[in-house]
Amino acid sequence: MKRKSISVLSPSRLTSSFWMSTLCAVSVFQLLGSQAQAALATPDPFPATPAGGFDGAYMGVNGGFLYETIKFSYQDAVGQNLTTSHKYGGIGGSFLGYLYEIGASRVLIGAETNVIVANTGFKVNFSPNSTDVYGQANVFRKYSVGATAILGKLFNAKTFLFLKAGMESIQYVFDFHYDNPLPASALPALAALQGTKKTVKPKIKGFTLGAGLDYLMTRQIAVGAEYNYSGLFLKYKNFVIPGTGGTESINLKRYEHKVMLRASFRFG
Repeated sequence: MKRKSISVLSPSRLTSSFWMSTLCAVSVFQLLGSQAQAALATPDPFPATPAGGFDGAYMGVNGGFLYETIKFSYQDAVGQNLTTSHKYGGIGGSFLGYLYEIGASRVLIGAETNVIVANTGFKVNFSPNSTDVYGQANVFRKYSVGATAILGKLFNAKTFLFLKAGMESIQYVFDFHYDNPLPASALPALAALQGTKKTVKPKIKGFTLGAGLDYLMTRQIAVGAEYNYSGLFLKYKNFVIPGTGGTESINLKRYEHKVMLRASFRFG
């Protein structure tokens, strides 16, 4: 019977195997270390300071829905009658702004301008009293132009929370279609208005307040949402109806709630 031989490594061979394994391990750690250093050296696409792409100029579009309350009274020498209307509608527009970070505080201040178009409108009977009807009024909200100051803070490198406050001017159109004949209570001077249309284009200015959130999808593209309320401290404003000899006018006041989604491109 043959005996199996068992090979035994000599101490010199054990030593060389140990050093080869050690060299391999060191090489692996050196490779991993170099890769880690390269990763750390790569710029963060959304650095916390400066303000992660939020500071600087930007422009964008927005869209959503509007809930408005319009209060107007038709008046002449006979009297005046108040009408209140509540309407929903879609809105859309564009905006342009600039943000500046205060030091490295992650607090940003800036300003924003916007133009918003709405498709809200309604029809209502009008008269200077609650019994007679002079005709029907078509009321349209055409567009608004606003400017706001912005104060906000970075929640993290990609999320910006902000407050807005400013002024807004809204263009309305009132088309008054006078019946033919007018009721007997109408002023004699209004006989020439029977069967005609008179248009008033009032602009209503007021304070606005809002709040919102923007989130960076990429270095230069942000999406978000915002809410705005306009109509603070408003008083009734009087507008004379053209072609009535100054005898007919309306008093107008309005309030609005706007909820919109927004997307913007950052130039920084």
